[in-house]
Amino acid sequence: MRSLLRSRLSELDVFRMGTRAWEYPWVLERLGELPLGSMVLDIGCGETPFLYALFQRGWRPIGLDTVGKDARSGYGISTAHIRVHRGMVRFVGGTMERIPLRTGSVDAVTCISVMEHIVISSQGDRATREACLAEARRVLKPGGLLAFTYDTTMDHEVIYDWDYAEDVKFLGMEWQVPGSRIRSREEISLDEDAFFVPPDMYIRKGYCRDCRPKHVYHRLTSVGFALRKPA
Repeated sequence: MRSLLRSRLSELDVFRMGTRAWEYPWVLERLGELPLGSMVLDIGCGETPFLYALFQRGWRPIGLDTVGKDARSGYGISTAHIRVHRGMVRFVGGTMERIPLRTGSVDAVTCISVMEHIVISSQGDRATREACLAEARRVLKPGGLLAFTYDTTMDHEVIYDWDYAEDVKFLGMEWQVPGSRIRSREEISLDEDAFFVPPDMYIRKGYCRDCRPKHVYHRLTSVGFALRKPA
C-alpha cells in the first residue's frame, strides 16, 4: 500500500503544480518545530498527497473534507482514497464552518488554498469567512500552530475586495516568527513568484461574479501566515 502511495506522489508531484510549488514547502517548514506524534489537521485536504507527506515526517495527520467527490469541481474525498490511506491518515467528513473535532484537540492546523474558495463561494460574506476562521482557532490547542496559505489575485472581480489582513486580524493570534508582518496589496502584486491562470478557467469553474474574457492571464500568487495560539 505504501509503495502505491509513493507512486501516486511521484505521478502527481504536487510540489510542482502551480502555486503549490511554494505553498507546500513553506507550510512544511512552518511545521518543522512540531514534535513527532503531533496531531495536524489539514482543512479542505482533498486528495493531494500532502497528508501522506505529514505522515512521512512522523506526525499524525487528520484530513477534513466532504466525503464524496463533486463531479464538476473535483473537490471532496472518495471512500477509495480513504481506504488507501487507512492506518496513516485519519479522515473526518465535514466542512470548515463546523469542524467535528473537540475544542483544543489538535497541535496544528493547516489550510492550503482553501479560504479563497470560501470567499468566492460566499460572495465575500464576512460572517461565513469568520465562522470558518473561528472553528480553525477553536480546535487548536493552546500554544498550537496555525498555518494558512491563499491563492490570491488583485482582480477584484474574483476576490470580492477581500484582503487576507482581515483574517489575520480576526484570528487575534501571535506570529510564529517574531517580526513577521502583513504584506500590502502592492507588495503582493509585485511578487515575482507568480502563476498565470487563463481567464476562461475562472469562468468555466464559476469563480467570478461577472468575469469577461480579457485575452490576458490572471496573475495568481500566494500569501500565507503562521500564527501561534496563546497558551
